[in-house]
Parts: sequence; structure tokens; C-alpha cells
Amino acid sequence: MHGQMTLREKWLYAAGNFGTSLLPTVFVGWTIYFYAPPPDEGMQAYVSLAAVGIITFLGRLVDAVADPIVGHWSDTSRSPRGRRIPFVLYGTPGLVLTFVLLWFPPVQGVSTANAVYLGVMMGAFWFFYTVVVAPYLSLLPEISTVLAERVSVSTYMAVFEVLSLIVGSLVVGPIVEFFSGGVTLGPVHFGDGFKIMGVLMGVIGGASFLMTGLTIRETPHHAGKDVTFPFAEAMSSTFRNPGFPPYLVTVSMFRVAIDVVVVSIPFLVKTVMREGEAWAGVGQGLVVIVATMMFPAVTKLSEVWGKRKLMILGGAGFALVLPIMFTIGKWPMFSPLTQGMILFALAGIPTATLLVLPRPMLADVIDMDAARTGFRREAMYNGME
Repeated sequence: MHGQMTLREKWLYAAGNFGTSLLPTVFVGWTIYFYAPPPDEGMQAYVSLAAVGIITFLGRLVDAVADPIVGHWSDTSRSPRGRRIPFVLYGTPGLVLTFVLLWFPPVQGVSTANAVYLGVMMGAFWFFYTVVVAPYLSLLPEISTVLAERVSVSTYMAVFEVLSLIVGSLVVGPIVEFFSGGVTLGPVHFGDGFKIMGVLMGVIGGASFLMTGLTIRETPHHAGKDVTFPFAEAMSSTFRNPGFPPYLVTVSMFRVAIDVVVVSIPFLVKTVMREGEAWAGVGQGLVVIVATMMFPAVTKLSEVWGKRKLMILGGAGFALVLPIMFTIGKWPMFSPLTQGMILFALAGIPTATLLVLPRPMLADVIDMDAARTGFRREAMYNGME
């Protein structure tokens, strides 16, 4: 398998990227809407909107703390099964469980118990997400040493990422709306569409990680894999890499912008456009479809202008589109629904830059680190980025 992956092996590794994108897409796009829906929607609220905002910040804080710890843990692991696969296999059940439980708050109505529950589930979700995803993304150099082969596998990963975004955008909304009155499956009753959706998406996302974890094998452990940095030195060395801080700031800002778009769509569709959850899925799907159509252009332009310049232009695109979203319903032409769909489509253009460019940019940064330190520390970088 090592050095020359078969087509089957490429697809099996890339399949894990489906869960990498699907679970956070659903999580970010629907959690706030589920726990703190708009007051005029007639939906059950579980936590105040202000509390959800604070809890979301704390959940991301857990994620930020876990990232370097898990990355260093994976880089320094000496498991006979490898430095990456055990994390994928043993972390996936916890990731799926916390994602599913998120949609089952313990108390009906707004309560402190629900706020505490949301905080625990959100923190646990991001922790297990890091445990699984950082080693998964760091696995590619372990199973392929050929540059052209890595690019080929990255292309398959992008395919699964787009598929997951389409599912997360176009399937989730209709499921929530179709089962809004609840459904009973055997002895189990699901009180609303969010719960059945959470179970389905959690199982599908977990299955994609297990496809990779159960079929891909790493090279056996050897002395060349040893990373002798203690944790504190590994952290400081990472930030001393001159290419990493600018990369981290740029990608983080892009992700915040995309999160704003994804989170805003259900609220804009319901409260401004006065349409159902299914249209929220259409709006999110439109962002993904336009982004996918822009992949060839982004790839070509990155060769002409360079990755850094194109990322800056993508950021400028978000800075232009996001403020205009707050004017939906106030244009002198088109219906609010049409106005929103136009802006969602435009948001897909800068989104394409984030879907295409970060992986090759981070690879450049990691190569710089290896040249400086003599160690390959993919998990530390993938965990912290």
C-alpha cells in the first residue's frame, strides 16, 4: 500500500473526509436554531440565545485547547497500529455519541439544566472531533510518499467534502421539516425532526471514519517516526515557524466567515424570507454548488497569482457579501427569497478558496517545519490549524 496506493485505497482513505465535513456542517448550521429558535416560529426553545452564544464560545475554547494536546499525543504515539489509525478507531464512537445526544436535551423548555447539558455536549463533541480528525488528516503522509499521489488523494477528499456539504445542506432541512411532528421507530419515539436527523447524520458520519480506520494500514513504527520534542517545546516550535501564524490567522478568519453564512441561512430563510426549513437547505446547498463550480478557476488562478494572493481576494469577497445579507428584503427589486438566493450564490465564490487552498498551503508550512526541526509533525499542525 505504501508508495503506490490503488484506486480502492485512495477512495477508502478519502471517504473519511465525508464525516470530517458533514458533522461540523450540521452542528454549526443547526444547533443554535434548535436550542434557541426565533420566537415567532412556535418551536420549543431550550436555552436562551445569549446563553447559546456564550456556550458556543466555550465549546470552541475546548476545541482550541484540545487541538495541540491531541496533535502532540498523536505525533509522539508509539502504538503498534500506528500514530493515526488508533485515534480514528477509538475516537469515532465518542464523536458519534456526543453528536447524537446533542439533539436530546434533558428538559422541555428553557432551563439551566439544558444550558449545562449543551455546554458539556458541545465541549465533548469538539474534543472527540479533534481526536478523530487531526490524526485522520495527518495520515496521508504515512500511507503515501509520492507527491503526485497525494495530490490525487486530495482530489478525492475534495469530492467527499462536497458530497458531505450537499447532504448537510440539502438533506438535513427536509428531514427536520418532514419529521417535525415526531416519529416512532419500534420502541423508540423521536419527538421532532432534529432527533431523527441527529441519529441519521451521526451514524453516517461515523461510518465514513470507520471505512478509513478499518481498511487503511500505516507503516509499522520505526525510529524515524519518533518525535522527541516535549509538549511545550513542540508548541513553541510550531509558532516559531514563520509560515504558520499568518496561515492560522487567515484560515481562522475564513472559517468564521463561513460559519456566519451557514448559521445565518436558517434564520434569514425563516424570519426574513418567510420560507420553511427545506429552503434553508436549498440556500446552504447553493453555497456549496457554486463553490464546487469555482474549483477549476481557483486551481488555475492559484497557479497564476499564487495561493496567498487568492486567499486574500477570497477574504475580500466575504467582506463584501456578508454585510449585504442584512439588507435582504429591502431591495427595490426581486422577492426576499430571490434576494437571499443571489447572495448565497455569491458567498459560494469565496467559499471555494477555503475548500481548495488550505491543504496545499498547510503542506507548504509543514515542509518548512520539517526542514527546520528534522521532524514530521503533521498532527500538531492539523490539530492547531
